[in-house]
Amino acid sequence: MSSGNKFGFGPLIQIPNPKTLLQPSSIAEPLMINAPMPIPEPYVLPSPTTVFFTFEDSNMIGWVPVDEPPQLLSAGVSRWSVDDGPISGKALIQTADIWGDKQDVVPLGTFVIYDLLELFDFVMEFDAVIKGDDGIGMVWGWKSRTNHFRFLTMINSYHPHGAPPDKKGQFSMIERRTSDTSPYYITRAMKKEASIIQDEVTHYKLELLDRVAKVYWNGILALQVRLGGYMGGKVGFTIYSPHDIVYFDNVRIETIVPTPIDQMYRYSTMQR
Repeated sequence: MSSGNKFGFGPLIQIPNPKTLLQPSSIAEPLMINAPMPIPEPYVLPSPTTVFFTFEDSNMIGWVPVDEPPQLLSAGVSRWSVDDGPISGKALIQTADIWGDKQDVVPLGTFVIYDLLELFDFVMEFDAVIKGDDGIGMVWGWKSRTNHFRFLTMINSYHPHGAPPDKKGQFSMIERRTSDTSPYYITRAMKKEASIIQDEVTHYKLELLDRVAKVYWNGILALQVRLGGYMGGKVGFTIYSPHDIVYFDNVRIETIVPTPIDQMYRYSTMQR
């Protein structure tokens, strides 16, 4: 008879305590689109998201100022507000002297970000006026102060003072912010030309589609570049302004909906 207890069973085997079972996860309900049945070909999705700001209500709801930290600036704390402007009634304005970096090599300053919307493919249009001769622009793909893209245009041919000749104004350029250490931005496209004239209204349009950025001013395509690393984000404006007042007005932001495709194309594409 094999070894064991008096009942003939072998030695007891200790079974470890079972792991605590996780709560069963619930499966999300499928996304339902209120589409007609049967679905026509091609089916066009609902109208794209569009927001429009004239600032006539005198508020900045959704717009959040963000300054570069003091250790990066030569001077200033921003002063963003809504007030009377030279474009059409009220405007979003910035009136403080704020600029940097400490050596005035790279034009840094302040941002105002529309915090209520994240975008990937979109069109953004606006009017701008600068009461001076420094730098203004727009930002997109905003994830943070050190992770975004910007378009910046500079009027003054002596700014930034500490920059090498090829990086002084006049210029218009598209850049990607990479860090809080010099050179701060990587230039992706540049034209030695200012896109704005002091005291005159300039109409801008930024188009982002399939990671290609196109910047127009007064209806003319001026800069175009494919953006590696672009993952979408928030949009806004930026200022490098030692002595200027800057106005933004008639801001229109429209999401681009993907082009509709028919069901047969969708099926054949999935089979490849």
